Amino acid sequence: RRNAVGFFHPYCDQGGGGERVLWCIVKAVCQHQDQAEAKTSRPVLIYTHSPASSADILGHVKKRFGIDVTAFGSHIEFVRVGWIWLVEARSYPRFTLLGQSAGSALLAL
Repeated sequence: RRNAVGFFHPYCDQGGGGERVLWCIVKAVCQHQDQAEAKTSRPVLIYTHSPASSADILGHVKKRFGIDVTAFGSHIEFVRVGWIWLVEARSYPRFTLLGQSAGSALLAL
């Protein structure tokens, strides 16, 4: 079993402010690991619902935010998740945060 750094961001390629924060963090983690010894390096896993290819997502990040993580592409893995409706606000017209929290817990299983 390997250790990894993971981020759950269903819409990692949308281009908003939250995505910019995600990619700044991913770049910082990759740069830190690049400076560390190879044996301590961990893959960066991004759990997403995006159907785009890894290369397309990384290219979009570079174009939209000017954050170039393509050099770390071999360290970044995208894990596609289904049942994303479990965490979407529109699925819970009442008690939205409670519903999204419960949905996140179910999705994590």
